[in-house]
Amino acid sequence: MARKTIFQKLHDTEACHAVCIAQYPLGFKDAFIVMMRTDVNKLNLYGFEEDEENHTLMTRDLNDVEYAEFKRREKLYQKTMHSDVGRVYELKSNGFRAWYKSKKSRTRRKKAV
Repeated sequence: MARKTIFQKLHDTEACHAVCIAQYPLGFKDAFIVMMRTDVNKLNLYGFEEDEENHTLMTRDLNDVEYAEFKRREKLYQKTMHSDVGRVYELKSNGFRAWYKSKKSRTRRKKAV
């Protein structure tokens, strides 16, 4: 059986994630996936690194083949942010931003109790 790609795994499980595409002044692009640490561990995904600014998030850079796969599946995503520094896409069926905000507020409530 062929090994599943990262996007096949994410879509099969409907895992909450965002795809970020950073744009640099000289025309370079950097694409990566952002997910919650708990989801990365639960799905046993490889290649993710802890985000330097927020330790509950993990990121994974996309290579050229994975970026091309994202572009083929782009219709499954909605653009949630677009600026001169880049774009952020999230699944239409499972938005990362709303999920992350609700998770963050639940965590704050637990700490307050």
